[in-house]
Amino acid sequence: MLLMILIMLSTSCITPFEPQGATKFEGILVVEGIISNSETVITLSKTIGLAGMLDDRVYVEGAALYVECEDGSRSAPSHYIGSGKYIIETATLDTTFHYRLKLYLDNNEYQSNYLTPLVTPDFDLTWRVDDSTLKILISTSDEQEQYRHYLWSYKEDWEISSKIFIDSFFFAGRMLYNDLSTINNYYYCWKEDHSRGFIMESTENFVSNTVADKEIISFSTSDDKVCTLYHVEIKQNLIRKEAYQYYSTLQKNAEHTDIFSPIPLEITGNITCVSHPKTPVIGYIEVSTTTGQKQFISRGDAYHEVEYHCNYVYDTGYLMEIHSDWAYYYIFMNSKPRKVWMPVSCIDCTNASNGGSKQKPSFWPNDHI
Repeated sequence: MLLMILIMLSTSCITPFEPQGATKFEGILVVEGIISNSETVITLSKTIGLAGMLDDRVYVEGAALYVECEDGSRSAPSHYIGSGKYIIETATLDTTFHYRLKLYLDNNEYQSNYLTPLVTPDFDLTWRVDDSTLKILISTSDEQEQYRHYLWSYKEDWEISSKIFIDSFFFAGRMLYNDLSTINNYYYCWKEDHSRGFIMESTENFVSNTVADKEIISFSTSDDKVCTLYHVEIKQNLIRKEAYQYYSTLQKNAEHTDIFSPIPLEITGNITCVSHPKTPVIGYIEVSTTTGQKQFISRGDAYHEVEYHCNYVYDTGYLMEIHSDWAYYYIFMNSKPRKVWMPVSCIDCTNASNGGSKQKPSFWPNDHI
């Protein structure tokens, strides 16, 4: 009986924890990016709540951004490309000067600290297959001893095709034609993806400032990424220790949010609001040149064929009409047309289950569209 009372008392005292003043962490401006050679990409967003840093956030439009040099010169204004991203043409950075970001939003002026450009070393991009897993690896080395922190990002593009080619078929109440000589086909498609979060490495505890076979991407050799042709572009930046610590804290905050996680106001960076210095801003703007490498991987080099289920079913008039994810076409049997049903994912690469697009990358080597 005593045990039952103790259990009831202990459970009755458990109440959901609601951090007091959590709403004051909403709407904080977050500024992310690296001032780099040729092109600078800056992302603007605002926090949604206590943990809204990387995943749950609202992207910001309508800002004006510039890169400013200590000699008084300023870049052309930024142009907005969507998803909170602003592009600034920055050409070549002079390593003897300091640069910073200037930002104007909602009648407020923001700026980052002046920094000299770090010169990022080149790197090698390789890949290998281990136990049916394709791994994209990079190796880099730098004679500089002062800066031992690296940041990578990547962009992937790959081609897919329908499992089966059908000249024409009916789906969602309309007839679709497969004309391989034009873009009006459902056989060839392309997909894309990009890095999320921060891919970093520190060589502070290494004997030399060298990163060897750092795994950047990995996926199964049966993935549709390598079913036809795959392309990856990786970019590398050398960053300061302060930037590395900032990104690490931000990543941990997004991945392991609890009552002991750093709150947004503790994640500061090097951005300030000039108009109202007490206004909280989150962000670290690094100044660093960017190096990059690209790689194509073809189907024959890595793809492991998997069984797919694309069996057709002769129409019997029994419930087939209500299958929203099936398409039908006609074949001739004994000189008479017969309706045949098949999962639309087998014959339409643009179907939602395939996720393909007719937006062929401008650099793609294949002739078809």
